[in-house]
Amino acid sequence: MPWFMDNSFAHAIVLPGTWHYGRIHAYFSSYQPNTTRGLSTIAHESFHVLQYQDMGRGLGLFRGFILYYLADYFELLFKNGFKKGWAVANDIAYRQHPMEIPAYKQDDDFCSFCVSQQTQLQPANIPEQFIKMHCGYQAEHSFPFLLLAILVTLIFSIIKPLTEILFIIVAAPVWILGQLIRGVGL
Repeated sequence: MPWFMDNSFAHAIVLPGTWHYGRIHAYFSSYQPNTTRGLSTIAHESFHVLQYQDMGRGLGLFRGFILYYLADYFELLFKNGFKKGWAVANDIAYRQHPMEIPAYKQDDDFCSFCVSQQTQLQPANIPEQFIKMHCGYQAEHSFPFLLLAILVTLIFSIIKPLTEILFIIVAAPVWILGQLIRGVGL
């Protein structure tokens, strides 16, 4: 998992590459492709990859998927936060998120299919219903939440690459110094 997700509840996440227009990376806290749960998690995250692709390219975090995901998340969070409390609102913003609902459906359907097979899963046996070409997401956001999503994404689009560059600038000399101290040589 990425360093900024260390204390997150997420078991997996799909994020765009920082320095690339189209690259998307899937991260798993526990990658288990040999289990039904592991395969269904891959199906879930693969659905998010499809959503990224359907919503267009961008640079780093500044992509349609991130903007729309955050806009939907903020709208659900603020709609429920003052009435139900922020912890409950956060859970609602995730569980009822219009991009998570179809991803979890794909996850659940695939898990049910795997269980029904009761044998070694073969790619040739996977029904066409699990092979999707488009995610079907329709963006419908109110302007304030879309603007908030754009601002947050811009901030993180600047902070994340700067943090990575700073890490390289600091980590490389520290690693070299460590090698010299240990007498390993370069």
